[in-house]
Amino acid sequence: MPENTKLMEEKIDRLQDHFKVYKDDMQDVKDLLKKVEICLVGSDINNHKGLVHLMDAIDCRVDTMEKHHILLKDALDTYKWSARAIVLGIVGLFFWWVKK
Repeated sequence: MPENTKLMEEKIDRLQDHFKVYKDDMQDVKDLLKKVEICLVGSDINNHKGLVHLMDAIDCRVDTMEKHHILLKDALDTYKWSARAIVLGIVGLFFWWVKK
């Protein structure tokens, strides 16, 4: 009987050691998860401006730039056609003057 008791105590000690290590590992995972949350969402220190907020801000800037790009492209097309018309008019006027 004392041998069984000793064996049980050894198993209990091993289990306790295992759970201590498991508890430490879980605490490390918990700390890491908290750091990831702070990185993504932010904290009180940086006014909750984490990665998600920064990505939203960049997305808004890109949308604005795309809208301005479309407007500038339309304006540039208008300028190109106007410049072509002016050059064609000048060339036509030159040929008209030479033929005269």
